[in-house]
Amino acid sequence: MLEFGIVINKSSKSFKERVPEILEDAENELSAPMRKGLFQMWALYSRLEDDFKEIHI
Repeated sequence: MLEFGIVINKSSKSFKERVPEILEDAENELSAPMRKGLFQMWALYSRLEDDFKEIHI
């Protein structure tokens, strides 16, 4: 992400806040393939997080 000028702090809170913002920002320098890959990784992360929450309830 740094090569596109995008910085995310090393905390899960920052990660969870920034990734949706980055994906929604049409003005950033992300290429279409990079945006698609980031979206797919974000979707997978979100599903895994939901699964872990369900397991620990």
